[in-house]
Amino acid sequence: MSGVSQGAISDYLKGKSEPKAAALYQLSRIFGVTMDCLWGVDSDSETDTQTNTLLKAQQEITRLKAKLRSARKTLEGAYSLALEALELEEEKEDK
Repeated sequence: MSGVSQGAISDYLKGKSEPKAAALYQLSRIFGVTMDCLWGVDSDSETDTQTNTLLKAQQEITRLKAKLRSARKTLEGAYSLALEALELEEEKEDK
């Protein structure tokens, strides 16, 4: 599948040998990760920071949406009460 033998992969995992660049490249393509990731190099700290920022922003958006829903219900309730009050006033004036 990868062009890298199972024995070679076993040796890599056991630390008996290290993959050559070509093997590392093939494995990175299969797993959909960078070659640095396979080496254990943390070269994506900026990406991690951006991901954390995005997650926090999404959480904040979710929190604000909940507040907006609550405020909307409050306003709808107040509007209904105001309409009822107007109707009662109109009924009083009609009498």
